[in-house]
Amino acid sequence: MSADVMQRMKDFFLGPQAMGDYEEEHEEPAETTKRGRNISVLHGAPLAETLVLEPRSFDDALSIISHLREKRQVILNLHTVPADERQRLVDFLSGATLALDGYQERVSETIFAFSPSNHKISRPTEQWGIVAGGHRDLAYKVK
Repeated sequence: MSADVMQRMKDFFLGPQAMGDYEEEHEEPAETTKRGRNISVLHGAPLAETLVLEPRSFDDALSIISHLREKRQVILNLHTVPADERQRLVDFLSGATLALDGYQERVSETIFAFSPSNHKISRPTEQWGIVAGGHRDLAYKVK
């Protein structure tokens, strides 16, 4: 091996200052960003958003779907929707949620949760220490 290759290996493993015969090289500073630093900013996961909506009729369905498409979880309180439109709205939103690979869950008689693919909806089970049942029947399992 040539002396130049050996010197590069020593510099790599020991650092350039470790050797006494290091020649100082003058390099141009690296191009900097507008803030004057060479920093790459790594952003974390975006903040998850949950909307609680009270639609008035089936006509609000498209705006609800647009929230799902924008990766927002939607909790619907359908108590103001007429009974004949309520089932139609839930069926329509269920199909849209399925098409978006999302999740849905019935919370109560008139409250439903729809979420996009990045929000999974789960119900507590016995493995989480809660006995399944209605909200009045919640109790920790005693061994």
